[in-house]
Formats: sequence, C-alpha cells, structure tokens
Amino acid sequence: NMPYSISEPLFLKLIKERKHMFDLAVMVLSESFVKKMTAPINSPLFGLVSALFMSFYSVEVIAALPKELINPPPRVVSLCVRIVPKASAPQKDRAGFIMQRVFLYDNKKLKNILLETLWDYGHELAGRKLTKKDADSFIEEIFGKDFKQLLGKRVADFSNDDFNNIVSSLLQWSSRLQV
Repeated sequence: NMPYSISEPLFLKLIKERKHMFDLAVMVLSESFVKKMTAPINSPLFGLVSALFMSFYSVEVIAALPKELINPPPRVVSLCVRIVPKASAPQKDRAGFIMQRVFLYDNKKLKNILLETLWDYGHELAGRKLTKKDADSFIEEIFGKDFKQLLGKRVADFSNDDFNNIVSSLLQWSSRLQV
C-alpha cells in the first residue's frame, strides 16, 4: 500500500524507465485511480493513464475494501488490484507493441515514433523490412488518410480524444490482421 497521491506518478515513472519491472503487484489504490486505469475506449475517463495501462499492464480488481479495514480510514473508496506487466513482443501483439513505443517516447512527434518503430521492427510487424515509403503506407493503413494532423503532434500534447483515436485505430487494425 502507498499514499494514493503518488499512484499515478509512480506508475508513469515505472513505465518510462522500464527498469523496475515486476512479475506481479497486488496493491491498494483509490477507486478513482483504478477507474482511470481500467477505463474502456470511448469512456469519458479514457486518457493517458488508461492508454498506458492498456498497453503495459493487465489490471484485475480483486475487492473493494471497507474503510474501517484501513487505519487511518481513507476519505475515498479503496480497491485491491492485481497488476501484471504485459510482455513486449511485436510478433505476438502488434497493436500493443506499437502503443508501448508511442507512450514511451512521448516527447517525439507521433509520425517519427511510428517511422522509427516500423524501420526497427518492420520485419516483425509487417513480415518484411520496410522503406520510408513502405512505412508511410503502413501508417496510412493503420490510421487512415485523415490522421495527418495527429501525426504531427507530440504524444505529450495529445488530448483524451487523441489517445482514444490512436488506441481505437491500432486495435481495429490489429483485429483485421487476425481475421
């Protein structure tokens, strides 16, 4: 258990550094943070935290804890959750792998992150080595032609709608590959 106020900064640091990996964590967190962690796409709560947890962790709510079990009793509802890191393997979960890369390099423009990812991991993601032209076509295949404005933005500047659009596009693309 930890102070609820550091939950978000702690996980953002763990994700960014990727040094302090763990196999499993069972934690007591505030209900409001757990809702952000587990918010589905198109939910008003879906944003950076939701996208990051969807990309990097599996989260399961184990139980709601009565306030009197915690001393001193918190002012908010507490939930016990199980958190398991997801493996980073492009050939097993292409969409998840791309999302991880996008969120790890949030000071870069989305297009640059995607191009670097496709050049470095083109064979695993597309089945062949990709040229810049191939990578551009691949990005258009995933996100469509109307995505140009978002490609020029830095991930750190994305709105909740931007995160929603990126994650939705990647998941739709990934599901088309599995059919």
